[in-house]
Amino acid sequence: MDHEILVKECQKVLAALTQKHYHIAVFMLKAVEADLNAWNLIVSVVEYDQLSPKTAVKQVVHLLKTTVKQSVLQRIVRVTVLKTTDPFIKEIAGLYPVKTPSRHYLQSSFIGNIYLEKAIVLFSQPVSSPMDSQPLIDEMVPV
Repeated sequence: MDHEILVKECQKVLAALTQKHYHIAVFMLKAVEADLNAWNLIVSVVEYDQLSPKTAVKQVVHLLKTTVKQSVLQRIVRVTVLKTTDPFIKEIAGLYPVKTPSRHYLQSSFIGNIYLEKAIVLFSQPVSSPMDSQPLIDEMVPV
């Protein structure tokens, strides 16, 4: 599948989040494998900081299922929701501010302690949140 199709479909999800007036910190795709056959959608939204990990992931998965084509849905094998105070999110938003419809491609990069073989940042902006730093919320959910 062409990356442009994947990006355009994921931008629909980003638009749906934006329409709900969510304060988005990061919305990005991270390749699970170097061959780019599978992607991890990483989302950080201020309003999700207040939700349980399961609820936050379910909301993103629901948005995916109701917004993107099935062929794209099959390529997104993992959904990760991170707190806006997570160091990885703060670093991405600080280093790579991206507004829609732009995007930033990352290759062979270390952000904090996380290695990104290939990633596409579709949106990122620093947000201020009174929440204390929370651990990673990462849950495998069949999409």
